[in-house]
Amino acid sequence: MQVMTLLNEEYPGKFKISDERVKLWRALLGDIDPQIVLTAALHLVAQGGQWPPTVGTVRATAKNFAHGELDAPSAHEAWGHVQARIQSDEAPLTDLEREVLKQVGTIYDLRRSSNAGADRAQFIRAFEQAVAREQLDRSTLPTVKMVVERQAAALPAPRPSAEQVAELVGAEFKGGDVKNLLKATGLIE
Repeated sequence: MQVMTLLNEEYPGKFKISDERVKLWRALLGDIDPQIVLTAALHLVAQGGQWPPTVGTVRATAKNFAHGELDAPSAHEAWGHVQARIQSDEAPLTDLEREVLKQVGTIYDLRRSSNAGADRAQFIRAFEQAVAREQLDRSTLPTVKMVVERQAAALPAPRPSAEQVAELVGAEFKGGDVKNLLKATGLIE
């Protein structure tokens, strides 16, 4: 891999290329355009760290680049964009900013709000959570997603609670009174 050669040259004695490491890096970076991976590695090397970046750091940076982002967006910058939008309907918002805004309200709601501090805090908290989810989704390997989805599909359906059973059969259930619930449903005499 060209990226590994670059890191080996830039960090002499700190980054050794082995067959196992090549296999690992290919497995972890194989789903990303090689040119984007190389660009991400160059970006990380240019930052001048003492140690070579990990494959996870290269992957996360490459995924950000693949989505047109240099770095993860700042929640405070996003709130600034929302503030601009409150002032003018022409001010642009990113897709993520629009998605988070839907969770916390609308521009109309924010214009009429009397508690800007709470609105800001709620937006920033929701935005940070959305960024974390998005970054986790981006950095998760496709094979990992496939395994997790397969496992989730194989799980048994959740069993109803005693309260839910009582509601379904029209019986009254008082906490812990399972015997009377079973009698009411006709399961025992």
